[in-house]
Order: sequence, then structure tokens, then C-alpha cells
Amino acid sequence: MRQPSPHKERLIDCVMRVTAVRMNSFAEAFLAGASGCIGTCECGLTFYAPNGSWDWEDGELERYQTDPKKYIAVDVDSVCHVEFRGHSYVVDCTCWHDAANEYIVTITHDRAAIARFFALERARMKRLAESFPEIQP
Repeated sequence: MRQPSPHKERLIDCVMRVTAVRMNSFAEAFLAGASGCIGTCECGLTFYAPNGSWDWEDGELERYQTDPKKYIAVDVDSVCHVEFRGHSYVVDCTCWHDAANEYIVTITHDRAAIARFFALERARMKRLAESFPEIQP
């Protein structure tokens, strides 16, 4: 069996690091404004943060801990979501990564067209706002 070349391994490692950095940027950009002790992902999995200083009801935390296939503990203080395409995903879930990668590719590839779109929309909205009569206080 032929061993992969060290150059190919370095290239793969570099691509993986760039992908991870872009995924972190994406998650930060699309991070929802709130977090909590528990959250359900778009895919149906429920995540909870047992390490946070949450006020759990009697038996609640134990219930989550007894069913690790239904409730997944995260090793952070709170459960956060990213929101895009009209859906909410738990950051710690991996179900949203493929869709996010598609967004990243589109944003990166079409960034000039996207910037033009926003410039055109800004100009359109400005014209619309200027068409309204000014209201005096």
C-alpha cells in the first residue's frame, strides 16, 4: 500500500485548518443573541449544559443525564445557537456544518456580487426613505 506524500498530508492539514477557521468565523457571525441551559437543535437533538450555574428543577438534570442518546451534555457553561436559512442550530451539533460550508463557499466565491447587491439595496432603501414626507416633531 502506497503511503501519502508528506506534501499531500500538509496540504490536507492546511485545508482542514482553513476550513476550521472559516467555520469559526461563520459561527461567530451567525451566532444567535441568547443562550441557555438547554436547547434543541433543528435536527431534533437536545443539548444541555450541566456545568453552568443554572437553577435546575428537582430531578431535571438527572433526567437528562440518564438518557445520553436523547440529551447530549456539552462541556461549556451554556448552549448557544447559530441561525441561518430561517433555522436554529445548536453550535455543538454537527448537523449544520455542511450547509454552513455551502454558505461559506457562496459568500467567498460571490463576495463582489453580494457586496453589489447590498449597495443596490442600500440605494433603493435610501430612495424609498427619501420619498416619504418629513414629519416635524
